[in-house]
Amino acid sequence: MEIWRSHGDELSVALVLGNLALIDRDEGDLASAAARLHEAIRIRHALGDRQREAWLLRNLALVACEEGDLAEARRLVDEALRLATDLGDRHEEATALADAGSVACAAGDCRTAGDLLRRALDLAAAIRSDILVAASLEGLAGVAAGTGEGRRAALLLGGAERIRERAGFRRWAADDRRLQQQVGPARDELGLDEWAAAVGEGRSLETEALLQEARG
Repeated sequence: MEIWRSHGDELSVALVLGNLALIDRDEGDLASAAARLHEAIRIRHALGDRQREAWLLRNLALVACEEGDLAEARRLVDEALRLATDLGDRHEEATALADAGSVACAAGDCRTAGDLLRRALDLAAAIRSDILVAASLEGLAGVAAGTGEGRRAALLLGGAERIRERAGFRRWAADDRRLQQQVGPARDELGLDEWAAAVGEGRSLETEALLQEARG
């Protein structure tokens, strides 16, 4: 990266910073992730790359959320959503909606979280993005767990797992930690056997039936 800095290649520097920030967040080094993301955002903004700026803002929002600064996380993800919507980038818009839902869920606002995640799910299904469908279902599983619907949380999680396996997409470790924190209490309350049975039922559902369950 220092070579690119010395040659004034800001685009390559921003690209590397963003990728390293993802690794930092996955490893739990939130301070380093935030610092890299702030610098990358500055560069992308100066270059006028609004699409990538939205991506970086979303990831910085997740870092802020994990640091416990929920107000800042909400501000950042709202800005990312606005940029994505203005650009007409439906994939980035769906991802921002899902991340906004995760931030709302972390803040205990399950109603808003559910609304945002269902919007993300509908858009993800419309653009046929399996990874975003799975991420939205996982978010909705967290909401269900937070509202005392443990069996429904397990069912949605099972469906998301099947979609991820079929598409070959694994969760980032940081996202998996967040999800397990959200659903863990519901799993404990339901009991491991009943939880596993509901996860299995979710895995067996056809995609359309799973989407209908999630929208309900």
